[in-house]
This record gives sequence, structure tokens and C-alpha cells, in this order.
Amino acid sequence: MPKKKIRIRVGGIIIKNAKVLLVEHTKEGESYFLTPGGGVDFCEDAKTALKREFFEELSIEVVPKDIVYVSESISPDSSRHIFNIIFLCTYKSGKIKLGSDKRLSGYKYFGVEELDTVTIFPDTLKKRIKEIMHSESADKIYHGNSWKK
Repeated sequence: MPKKKIRIRVGGIIIKNAKVLLVEHTKEGESYFLTPGGGVDFCEDAKTALKREFFEELSIEVVPKDIVYVSESISPDSSRHIFNIIFLCTYKSGKIKLGSDKRLSGYKYFGVEELDTVTIFPDTLKKRIKEIMHSESADKIYHGNSWKK
């Protein structure tokens, strides 16, 4: 049996006009929302991966700031293990256009009151997004690459 690996997923929170940008995914007939983002490739730093993923998913350029949320998601059957790293980001340039990934089914800016009406994964991220939207700031919890040369 092949050795299973942890998937590292980066995502970005962009707030514009008191609303947060989320992307809709549809898989096996079920729709849910995620922060824009995706997997980190080997030897790709997290911020570079996030910029690449934003461009692939939404055709926009962003500037990742600080990490504001970290969680792990392990499926009940132990078939998947996802480590989520979410950055606060600022919009840099581009006009939003949905990427070609077949799972992408839309995007939308949500006000804080609307967040309770949608499914967001990981589910604990919803509370953190609301905290950030209420304070318009976030505690820094990431300090970059600490590997000593």
C-alpha cells in the first residue's frame, strides 16, 4: 500500500467593503465554499503557492500578509489529512474570472451575516472569518521560513 501524505492547503482571506471573498466548489453534487487557495507543491513556499492558486482560481493577483488561521482536517475514515494555513491577503490587480478547474462552480463576496447561511470548510474557519471581519485586523502567527542555512 502506498504511503499516505498530509496535504498542505493554503487559503486567503480578502475583505472588500465589509465582505469576504469565497469560492464555491461542487463535488459529487454537493456545493460548499472555501477561501481561494489550494495545495502547496514541494519546495514551494506557502505565500508563493497562495499567489499561484489565487491566479489559477480567480485570475487575480494578491499580496499574502500574515497567517490568521491554522487547522487540521482528518477524515473519519483516515483517508485524507489536510493541514490548512489561511493568510489575510490584500487584492493587488486583475479582474475576477473563474478558473477552469471542474470543481470550481462560482465565487461570491459574503457579509458577516450571510456566512451562517453557507457551508464553509473547514467549518471552524467561519468563526475566525467573522472575528477578522469585526476587528478588521488579525493577530500574526507566522514568522516565515525558519530553516537555518
